[in-house]
Amino acid sequence: MASQSNFTDDELLEVNDISCKRNYWCADSYMLTHICFGVSSGFVVIHLVTLISFRKARRLYGAGYFLGQIFLAISSLLTLICCSLDIESHAFEASLLIANFGYLVNLSAQTLSAIVLFIMSLQPDTSHLSHSGCCKKTWANALALFCIFGAPASMTIQQLFAGRKEPRVTGSMALRACSFLPDTSTLYFLLTPAVLLLAIQFIVISVALRRWCPGDGFGKSFKRQERLVVLLKTCIGELFVWSVALIARVTSSTTFWNIFTLCMALQSIFSTTVCILSRSVIGATLASRYKSSLEPPSYPNTFPHSTSDDDRYLGHMRQCKLSDDNERFYY
Repeated sequence: MASQSNFTDDELLEVNDISCKRNYWCADSYMLTHICFGVSSGFVVIHLVTLISFRKARRLYGAGYFLGQIFLAISSLLTLICCSLDIESHAFEASLLIANFGYLVNLSAQTLSAIVLFIMSLQPDTSHLSHSGCCKKTWANALALFCIFGAPASMTIQQLFAGRKEPRVTGSMALRACSFLPDTSTLYFLLTPAVLLLAIQFIVISVALRRWCPGDGFGKSFKRQERLVVLLKTCIGELFVWSVALIARVTSSTTFWNIFTLCMALQSIFSTTVCILSRSVIGATLASRYKSSLEPPSYPNTFPHSTSDDDRYLGHMRQCKLSDDNERFYY
């Protein structure tokens, strides 16, 4: 009996030791999630501010990408807020649904932008638009907005009703993923559609790059190809991130969830760095500094100066003028 009692005490000590290590692991994992989502949210906001500040950057990425970045910034902030909310509160449920809707809108906008570029690559002549062409363009924009918001809205509504029928997961695992709950509604209505959209986007961009037919001028063709390359880089990174999230949900692995949060932060840093170091942003900065260095000197009213100096300066400015269509710093 004494040996059995000693064995029981040793077993209890081992169980307590394992429990303490698990608690430390959960605390470290929870802190890592906070840090990763905080870094991701910060760099997404920086990326959005960069796109707002530089018109050439918005032209490079396109209107669809810019719209998606707005919703991605909102979703990142709401995900970070969900880390500190009670999982049983209505604020958590509302923030979760809005965040998931924003993530899907971002991916839908990027996928639609890739599809539009693919269609443009197959049309050699797009320079002339008639009245009927303008009407078709209006209907195309309406259809594009419906595709961007329709599919994410349907997924969010289904997740809302599925989440109410399914028992809510509580505990450290749910808190560790912030707004990414380890339930079937997240798997079916967020992770799976996200991976499918990114897979479609990757295929479309790859085919468009291989079958590009420049028919409306070298400048426009080069800009569209550059946009495709930028979208391809972003798509590859996001496809890897959301695939890790899907694997983490299927395997119910805490380690994969931590890898997912870390990869999301790294993806945000990469996308922001690519945008800041692009020719659109660096070229605009150099162009603004070059223009400011060519400002005419301010002469005092009492200081005599010749008007020929001003004429020579204006002529020099006309020669060095950087137009929007022929920008040496950008393309």
